[in-house]
Amino acid sequence: MKKNILILGSGGRESAFVWKIKQDKNVDKIYCIPGNPGTKSFAKNINISLDNHKSILNFVIENNTPTCAEITIKNTTLLSLITTRLTINGHQINIHY
Repeated sequence: MKKNILILGSGGRESAFVWKIKQDKNVDKIYCIPGNPGTKSFAKNINISLDNHKSILNFVIENNTPTCAEITIKNTTLLSLITTRLTINGHQINIHY
């Protein structure tokens, strides 16, 4: 079963992650919140604020990313809030710093 991947962030590091993850044959779709022009080349950028945890959770549920959400983010407080909400709702989280 192919995975849908969610990457949170908008920096150059996120662009590198998207480029590399896109090469994985086990990946179906890649989404970036909010993303940047570089991530747009290989993923679908979603215009949701990183501060809007409820909208991020709703996006994960609505876009069939229940098995894996790949999170790349520098803000550890935001990371904790988002991962807690996703984990409580039954989502597997892989975190990359």
